[in-house]
Amino acid sequence: MRNQLSRHRSALSLVETVLAVFLLAAQILLLAGLLGQFNRSQRDVRQRNQAALLAEQKLDEIRAWARLASNFAGNWSAYQGQVTENQGFRLEVRVNPSGQPLYSPCLGLEAPHGSRAKILQRSTIPVRVSVSWGGREPLVVHTLIGEPAHPGPYTLSCTADPVFAQPVPANGPFGFSVQLKDGLGQPIGDVMFNWRVKPLSGNASLVDGPDRSQRQVRARHAYLRYGTVVQISGQVQLEGRTVYHGQLLIIPSEQVMLQ
Repeated sequence: MRNQLSRHRSALSLVETVLAVFLLAAQILLLAGLLGQFNRSQRDVRQRNQAALLAEQKLDEIRAWARLASNFAGNWSAYQGQVTENQGFRLEVRVNPSGQPLYSPCLGLEAPHGSRAKILQRSTIPVRVSVSWGGREPLVVHTLIGEPAHPGPYTLSCTADPVFAQPVPANGPFGFSVQLKDGLGQPIGDVMFNWRVKPLSGNASLVDGPDRSQRQVRARHAYLRYGTVVQISGQVQLEGRTVYHGQLLIIPSEQVMLQ
């Protein structure tokens, strides 16, 4: 009886030992799997951080290139569709050379005006850099690159548009076009103007022009005084104002004779 009990205890001890070894092996395998997963996650994080760094370096390179006004004004063929390899990463650049239209001052105020909204057509260029590596999901970075300041000094020119005869008859229209140029004589396009009538010996009223950027201004030989439209003969002048990179620029038109 005592020998049977001893053999039974030995069998139980063997089973317990086997189970303990099995559980220990399972825990070791689980820890090894978790450690491997942790290492893979750390590697993925390092690779993604490296991809983000390479994308930012590429964008810095493009920004530096675009600081030259002639480069920004071109077709961006130097970077459009460019593909490069760097440290096992593949970088692809996509550019929209036509620019990203921006409402001025903002969408909420200008959108109700529809086709007559004040829009900066090409003050920013959308750039997209895609970085891919090792079959992973690519990292994509989007940005807008702003137009650099043109070199000064800046000059404004104002010409009759359309050409009108003087003296301007009662209720007759007249108008001007204005253009801003940089120190190299190159036109600067995305600029908004504000106009006012300067009465000299006569007076007139501003009317809606072709667009609200006011690069073309329209006026009429008519003046609202105390709720009544009257014609005040004499001379008037239109004065346009704009701000370019913090500098206030003023342009007076030629004097206009009103009949």
